[in-house]
Formats: sequence, structure tokens, C-alpha cells
Amino acid sequence: MYALDLQTMLSAGLFALTAMLLLGAVRAGQTLLGRMLALASIASICVANYGMLASYKGEKSWETQWAGPIERRAMQRRGSFEYVDKEDTSDGGGSPGGNARAAAGGSAGSDSAGGATGGGGSTASRVAPGLLSRLGLAAEAANADLVPEARRDCSDCPEMVVVQSGFLHMGAANGDRDALDTERPRRVIKVSRAFAIGRREVTVGQYMAFVRATNRPAPRCETGRSSVAGLTSAIDCVNYRDAVDYIGWLNTTTNRGYRLPTEAEWEWAARGGSSDRFVTGPVLRQPLGANGFGLTGIHGGVAEIVAGCWSDTLREVPGDAARATRKGDCGQRVVRDAGADEAEALRRLSARRSIGLREARHNVGFRVARDL
Repeated sequence: MYALDLQTMLSAGLFALTAMLLLGAVRAGQTLLGRMLALASIASICVANYGMLASYKGEKSWETQWAGPIERRAMQRRGSFEYVDKEDTSDGGGSPGGNARAAAGGSAGSDSAGGATGGGGSTASRVAPGLLSRLGLAAEAANADLVPEARRDCSDCPEMVVVQSGFLHMGAANGDRDALDTERPRRVIKVSRAFAIGRREVTVGQYMAFVRATNRPAPRCETGRSSVAGLTSAIDCVNYRDAVDYIGWLNTTTNRGYRLPTEAEWEWAARGGSSDRFVTGPVLRQPLGANGFGLTGIHGGVAEIVAGCWSDTLREVPGDAARATRKGDCGQRVVRDAGADEAEALRRLSARRSIGLREARHNVGFRVARDL
């Protein structure tokens, strides 16, 4: 698609000039003037073509709303089947809330936009144990659903749970009255592989073990507030560099590949099967507890710094959740979720904010992830 800018208009004028020069060359015939006009028309068309190519800005980006995964379901009549959307919450459809625990357990049919699956527990029991054993985690069956049990690599390491692959509808849904342009357009992102993520945010006790081992100052917000009270509470007043340094120390200690989750991975894990504004549905309800993937601290605790650069919209987010955003403003990073004492609009699952690389805020911490 060509933009109607000055360069494009000049190129169009050169095309018109080329036509006039050619017409003059034809009328002049085999004369010196005719040859000069012919050469001038060649030069004009070359410049016009170059101008049009230089003004091309690429095709207009567009997004499509996929209908979502479907499943084949037997009807009452023998030999008859129907195909239903797994996200359909009507009678006979797969409820995102009701099936979230099955998705968390590792159903092979977990290709759902919001984390919900219509698959059965038997499939999960065949898939999940292998992935869990690779991480050193275990799972226990309850009511035919596999609930991942958190495990840690060392006494001071964060507890980790396994999150299965699938498809994520990332961003705010149409009709969300609190949504900003930074949460749109809503996109389908592929979570191409299972990964492990912290059951909750890194705690004060876990971070202070790193502080003691590296002789670095305790975290302190720019306002002077110190965050060292309550060893089991989530650490805050740390910036992006602090989080990266902590993860580097953790990898040196455990020889594991810890990292920050990407923004898409965070939203997929935080939703835990919900495609709504909150884990609890369109309205935030208390008490929160764990989501469908076993994560706690969602809609409470602290806001969380994630991997990747800040972008003003979701257009720059890669289509594969495993890849962090590299376009946009890399001097700013992304914060997802919010603390329990912050505005409810900031605690929505699609809400996102920017933060400077070395900016430490009250109620901003982080959660770790790692590949399996």
C-alpha cells in the first residue's frame, strides 16, 4: 500500500513527465531532438520507479480473530458427532473456569485461546508426568484432574510449577471499559512449548539470600521505602537490573536456566484458563487463592516485571510466546498486574505499564520462569 506523501506525489509527476517525453520523442522522429527526448524519458522513468520503491512503507498490518480450538463430541445418537468451540461457556461447551485445572495438569489438547480445554484427564495423565519429571516436579491426581505440585531446586529457590503449551488470546477483550490502547489489538499468540514459572513472586527471604551472598544493598524504593519486612511477602522496590542480577546468581547457584517470563508467557500463566478480565471472571472476587495453573499472587502481592522491551501496543509482541519483544522502547520494560492496594483496573489480566530499567517502585517485584 502506497502512502500519499510528497515523495509519492513527485514520483507520480515524473511518470507523467515520462509520458510527455515519449510522446515528444515519437513526434520528433529519428532526429537529434528525438533521441535526446527518448534518453530523457528513460532517466525520468528510472527516477520515478526509484521514488515509488522508496516511498513504499509496507502493507498495512491487520489482525484476525480466530474462532478458537474445537473438539469433536459424541451426541446421544450413535455415530453422530458435533463440533463445539472449547471456549463456549454454554451448555455442552467447555467452560474456561471449569476446565482450567485439566489444562494446568498438562492435557495434550490444551490448544485453547484462554487456557481452557475440553480434554479429559486420561490424556493429561499420559503427558504431564514426563514434563514434570524433567523439571523435578511431581503431580498428584484429584478427581481425574492433575494438579501440579510446586517444587524448588534449592532451599532458597522459588517454587516452580509447569505450565502447558497452547494458544493465548492476548490483550483486552472488546467491551472492556478499563482497557487502554496499550492493551490492543487483541491477538492470538502461540505458546509453543511448556515452561516452568514461579508459583508466586520472588519473596523477601529468597531475594535477601541473594543480597547476603553478593554483599549488595538491600532493595530500597526511590521514595526511601525499604522492602525487607516479612520474609514470606513478595519482594518489591527492585528494578529490572536487580531482577536480572538475582536470576544470574540463581543460575550460578543451581546451574539451571532461570529467566524472566516473557510478557505473553506471563499472561498465559496468569490467566490459568480464564479468558475474562480477572481470574475470577468479569468481576474481581475475594479470596483469590491459586488460579487454574496453581499460581498465587495474581491480582495481589506485587506487580511483576517481565522480559522484553516496552511497546505502545501489542502489535510488536512476537507471535510465539517464547520470544521476548525486541521492538519498541528497550529503555523501558513491561510491568504486568498490580499490588493488592492498587486500583482494580491495574490488576486486570490484560493491564500493562512501562517502567525504567533502573526504576524501583513500591509494589513492583518479579516472578521467575525457566525452560523445561
